[in-house]
Amino acid sequence: MANRATMREMLAFAHGHSIAPRVELMPMSQVNGAIQRLRENKARYRIVLVNDPDDAGTATERPA
Repeated sequence: MANRATMREMLAFAHGHSIAPRVELMPMSQVNGAIQRLRENKARYRIVLVNDPDDAGTATERPA
């Protein structure tokens, strides 16, 4: 981990160059499936659990 000034510089650089993380969103109701994907090294990106929408869908990928 870097110090606060270095982190701010890195985030400013990322923002200035439109660099964003790639995440895989999964509804909270699929937490066990998310953990299983991690254990099996099948997660393509960082998995982020989100609150369940009214109709819980499947895993999706999108930039953060």
